[in-house]
Amino acid sequence: SIDLAYSLSDNIIAGLSFKPYQRQEITKIVTQPDGKAPQTYRYRGEYLFRRSTASTERRAVFEGYQLIPQIAFKSPYYDGVILFNYSYHWHELYDKPSQRLYDGFYQGQQYSINSVFRYYLNRNHNNIFSIGYKFNTLQDWARNPNADLSIYQADYNQHTIIAGYSHHFSALPLLAAVETSFFYDATTKDDYLAQVYRTGINKNFKMSMGIEYSLKKNIAIRGGLIYNQYDEDEIWNYFSSYSGLYATFGVGYTYNNTVMDFYGFLGKSANNSIFDKIYIKTKEKINFSFEIKHYF
Repeated sequence: SIDLAYSLSDNIIAGLSFKPYQRQEITKIVTQPDGKAPQTYRYRGEYLFRRSTASTERRAVFEGYQLIPQIAFKSPYYDGVILFNYSYHWHELYDKPSQRLYDGFYQGQQYSINSVFRYYLNRNHNNIFSIGYKFNTLQDWARNPNADLSIYQADYNQHTIIAGYSHHFSALPLLAAVETSFFYDATTKDDYLAQVYRTGINKNFKMSMGIEYSLKKNIAIRGGLIYNQYDEDEIWNYFSSYSGLYATFGVGYTYNNTVMDFYGFLGKSANNSIFDKIYIKTKEKINFSFEIKHYF
């Protein structure tokens, strides 16, 4: 990525980021128990589909870029940042794995605005209230490369609201914080196929709380809990509705201009979907991450 920043004044900084990317997904095709190769059905509209017999491997190449202008400001009583984002992406399919599949050209773009503000409730800045809002609109479409035919078009509007509070104890080297977020995803009226098939709404509520204790000036240990509840309309049938409770932990170390962080979480989630009435599906999650940052 290319990132630029310019100080407009002592309290206002403007920035611009440009991020091109490319990623690949490889799907391994296995023979079915009856000895036959699997077949895929790629739908075109409501009823028309294209059937093909899969080979040993299929590769999808995703490419795109992000353009993110941003502005940050601060004062003795509050600070904040506002980010605007535009991204454009497309992907191609390959079989065997270098033979191009001309089965539609997929494109999409995304517009979003993300804002976060922090308010200092006292002069010592040890009581902080934060609030944020993000709006995201997604547009995806596909066209047949050999004919001027539209395959599908999908449009979504997404809203996220975040609120949090943190307190730094004066008598102890201890920081405590709590944060809640609510995510709302709905299709727009322009999305024809979604109105035919998927008119449901997806919602996600998350609450997290944790503490950080400083053993020394450059060493800190962290721990907390995260509760996550995802409600998905049954017609989508992507992840199914689920809820889970997770424990988090971490250790941070700072030396001069270098910061090292080791953190992770573990827990279990259970599906709440009507498709799982006979048996409850549980998913155990364990994640570990290690980061090193150096500031010049």
